[in-house]
Amino acid sequence: MEFDSYFIVFLISGTNHSSLGQAELEALQAKHLAHLGKLHEEGYALVAGPFGEQTDESWRGLVIFRGDLSREKVLELANNDPAVEAGRLRVEAVRWYCEKNYVAFPKS
Repeated sequence: MEFDSYFIVFLISGTNHSSLGQAELEALQAKHLAHLGKLHEEGYALVAGPFGEQTDESWRGLVIFRGDLSREKVLELANNDPAVEAGRLRVEAVRWYCEKNYVAFPKS
């Protein structure tokens, strides 16, 4: 059996829980979403989104990156997220394998 691989980056609550004002939180969220959009536009990230109904609220979402990237590149891209830089999120990256041609991420 042949496999494709992808990097799954989990976005987890960070350690910086400083009391930012609502306007600052909204600005940081806008920068976070813009960063994810840029990763998608540049072809690095295939899909991203938040979690819901998770049992551990610290698990916030995920980003799936192309598997032909190096782990170092994926971590660089993920750690450049303004929310990660601010300490509001942290990342965990794993390589995920699935049967070749089984999963598709078509652009709309």
